[in-house]
Amino acid sequence: MCLGFLLRKQALCLSCWALCALMFCVGVSIGNDPQTLRNFRSLNPRLVFLPAMTILGTFAGCAVANLFLPHRSMTDCMAVGAGFGYYSLSSIFIT
Repeated sequence: MCLGFLLRKQALCLSCWALCALMFCVGVSIGNDPQTLRNFRSLNPRLVFLPAMTILGTFAGCAVANLFLPHRSMTDCMAVGAGFGYYSLSSIFIT
């Protein structure tokens, strides 16, 4: 039983590192694409308001949801909301 507990902790640590490495690789691959930066520069600056308001609205909704979930902390609710629907990423933020 103790061996299972020790292996479980090691597996959790390994999976966390693996997920962080995957996120890093995605960021590097997006950052190395020169066409992506050119595409962002050609966009209308007013288009930034849509994602900004989506982020603010999501966090406001998480704060309201926290009022109805007294057994969860504000940081837990914000961590789940930080996933923005990307459930594979929200688990990284929680752990």
